[in-house]
Amino acid sequence: MLRSYRVTIVLFALVLTASPLLGSSVTSVRAQDANVAGNWTLTMETPQGVRDINLTFTQEELELGGTIELMNSTRPLTGKVEGNKVTFSFAVPTPQGTFTLDFAGTVEENKKISGTMNSSGGQFPTTFTAEKKEQG
Repeated sequence: MLRSYRVTIVLFALVLTASPLLGSSVTSVRAQDANVAGNWTLTMETPQGVRDINLTFTQEELELGGTIELMNSTRPLTGKVEGNKVTFSFAVPTPQGTFTLDFAGTVEENKKISGTMNSSGGQFPTTFTAEKKEQG
């Protein structure tokens, strides 16, 4: 019985001493997630030709918010970051109804994103690039 009690105490002590290490491991994984907060210029081919579009990301850990300037209006966007992968989307109202544009890309050095865009209507899947604007 006494031996069982000692083993329990030793295991409990190990858990207590290891818990700060577990916390730092989680922090280091978060440090590897891309940081896309800021102003970007997104370039993509559309049926009307190549378009440069302004977008602004806000980032709270892995969750994205922000705005995109499109068709003389500013639309809210939402998204997510996982490692160097980013996804975001926004709704576009049209006379035929609202459809969603979904973007998925890879972040390079927190300065460039390359990926694909699809619409909920499926009209024009295309590739895009985005470059972070210099602050100042």
